[in-house]
Amino acid sequence: MKIPELRVLKRTRKTISAFGGLDRGPVIADGRWSDMENVTGDGYPTVSVRRRRGTVPLRGEGEITGIGVSLGAPAVTRGSAVVIGDTAVDVGLSPGRKTLVTMGAYLLIFPDGKYVNAATVLDGRTPEWGDVDASVTLTTEGEEPNASTLFCTTCDADGNTILYSRSLTTPPSPENGAFWYDIGSTPAVLKQYREDTDSWEPFEPYRKFRFDRNISLSLSVGETVFVDPEILRTEGGTDGAPSRGYFKLIKKGSDYFVIKGPVINRIYDGFTVRIGRGVPEMDYVTEAGNRLWGCRYGEVDGKLVNEIYASALGDFRAWHTFENVSTDSYAASVGPDGPFTGAATYRGNPVFFKEKTAHRVYGTAPSTFRVQTLECDGIAAGSAGSAVTVGGLLYYVSPSGVMRYDGSSAEKISAALGDGVFSSSAAGEYGGKYYVCLSGAASGLFVFDPRRRTWHREDAVRAAGFCSAGAETYFFRTGDSALTTVGGSGGTAEGPLHWFLESGDLGLSEPGKKYPSRVTVRMRLAVGTAVRFFIRYDIEGDFIPVSAAEGKGLGSFTASVPLRRCDSFRIRIEGVGDAGICSLALTAGEGSEI
Repeated sequence: MKIPELRVLKRTRKTISAFGGLDRGPVIADGRWSDMENVTGDGYPTVSVRRRRGTVPLRGEGEITGIGVSLGAPAVTRGSAVVIGDTAVDVGLSPGRKTLVTMGAYLLIFPDGKYVNAATVLDGRTPEWGDVDASVTLTTEGEEPNASTLFCTTCDADGNTILYSRSLTTPPSPENGAFWYDIGSTPAVLKQYREDTDSWEPFEPYRKFRFDRNISLSLSVGETVFVDPEILRTEGGTDGAPSRGYFKLIKKGSDYFVIKGPVINRIYDGFTVRIGRGVPEMDYVTEAGNRLWGCRYGEVDGKLVNEIYASALGDFRAWHTFENVSTDSYAASVGPDGPFTGAATYRGNPVFFKEKTAHRVYGTAPSTFRVQTLECDGIAAGSAGSAVTVGGLLYYVSPSGVMRYDGSSAEKISAALGDGVFSSSAAGEYGGKYYVCLSGAASGLFVFDPRRRTWHREDAVRAAGFCSAGAETYFFRTGDSALTTVGGSGGTAEGPLHWFLESGDLGLSEPGKKYPSRVTVRMRLAVGTAVRFFIRYDIEGDFIPVSAAEGKGLGSFTASVPLRRCDSFRIRIEGVGDAGICSLALTAGEGSEI
C-alpha cells in the first residue's frame, strides 16, 4: 500500500537590520517604510521614536504672528508687540502674518515696516524702534489733528529765504548778490549777480517747506526723502516735475525742512501731502551683503512693475540714494512674467523665485550687480516659508515637490513622498536636517536627512514659522501663544508619543504565493512602553492584530502570524512610549504560483 507523501513547505527567513526612511512608491526596498508617524532615523541603522518637543511660554499677549532670530535670541511678533528673548516691546504692529528679517543688530518687521534695535532690548536699555519709511501725512483739509498751512519758499542751503526778480530779460542795475529768475531760458533758471565778473551765474536753489505747527519729522539730515507731487510745482507750473520726487534732506527744524528743488514761493491751502523715505512696496524681503533686498510684481503708482530692489549699503532706510558710488541703492527689472513666490539668501547672494524661475543677484556694488535667471521649478505660490539653507544648499517646496538648489541647478529630492501637487506653510533646520510642513500630495511635518537622503514623517503638525537660535529650533502654529522646541529644550516636554511604522508590500520579489508565519523584532523598549504588532494579507483588507509587548529594555519579541496563503503582506508596528527597532526578521513558507 502506497501512502501519499506530504510536501513540506519550504521556509525562508529574511532579516533586515538597517532601516531607511519613508518610501511611498509602489515597490520599495527592504528596510523602507510606506507610512510612519513620530519616528526618526537619528540612530541609523536603527529606527526609533523621535525626540519629545518642548513648549516655551512667552511674554506679551495675543497669538504669535511671525518668528525670527536676532543676535542669537528667538524673536516673535505677538499682538502689537515684538518679543526678543524675555522682553516684549509694543511697537504698534497691525494684525496679520509678519516676516522678520535681521540686519546687523536690527530686527525688521514686514509688511508693517517697523524696526527694533535688538541690542537695546537684550541689554536692558530703552528700546530703540521706529518706522523704516518714517513718512508723515500733512493736510489743510477738514479739521484733522495734523492740519496745517504750508509756506514754500526758495532758499539757500542754510534755509535763508531768497528774494528774486522774475523777468524775460536781465534786471537793470543789479546789486552784488542779487537774484534773478530767468524765465526766458528753457527751462527757467535762478541766477545770482556777481559784481566782480559783472555776470549772472546760475545758482542752485533749495526749497524750504515751513508749516504753522510742529510736524514731528523723524527723518535725518542727509537722507534721500520723497515728496508727493502737490508741492513739487515750480513757480511757473509743473515744469516737468515728477509724479513723486526724491531729494536729499538738507536741513530740518521743528516746523520746517529744506531740500534741493526748483524755484517756488507759494502758500498752500487745501492740500494733502506725504513725506518720507519712500520704501518700496515689496512682496518678499531678505538680507544679503549688509543690504536689505526685496522684490515686487504688480501695480505701483498706476504702473505694472516686475522689479528687484536693494537698500543702500548698511542702511535699510535708504532706497533712493543714487550718487554713483558703491554704497548706492539699487533697482532692476526682470524679464520673466508672473508674480514672485519667495526670496532667500544663498551663499551671500539674494535669490528671488517665481514658480518657474530663480533670479540670483551677483556682484558687490550697484555698478557690478547682475541678475542671473535660471529656468527651474521655483517656490510654489504660498510656500515662501519653505526656503531654508541646510548644509550649504538651499531647500524649498515647488509645486512638483521638494527641491534642492545649488546656485546653478535645482534637483527634486522628494520622489519618496509620491507624486502630485505640493505646498508648504513653513520649514526649518535642526541637527543638519530639513524640517518642512507639507500639504497636498503629502501632509504633515516631514524631515529630510541630506547625508542619507532619507525622509521621515513626524506628525500632522502644521507650523506657521520656524527659526533656529543657538542649538535649538523653534516653531509656532497659527493661533499659538507659545513656542515649540524641536529638540525639546526648555519649557514643558510632551508626554509619551504614539508612533507607528508600516512596511511596504512584502513578497513582491517572489512570483509564488506565501505563507507568512512569524515576525521577530529586536527592539529597545523603555519601561512602560506598549507595542502592538499587526499583519495585513494582500493589498486589500484591514490590519489584523497578532501580538503585543511591553517595555523591559533590549530584547527580541516574536509574533506568531495566522497561517494564510497570500500573494503579499504588510507588517505594522505601533506603540506608545520610547522605542527603537534594531532588526526585523520575517519567516514565511513558499507556495506555488497558482
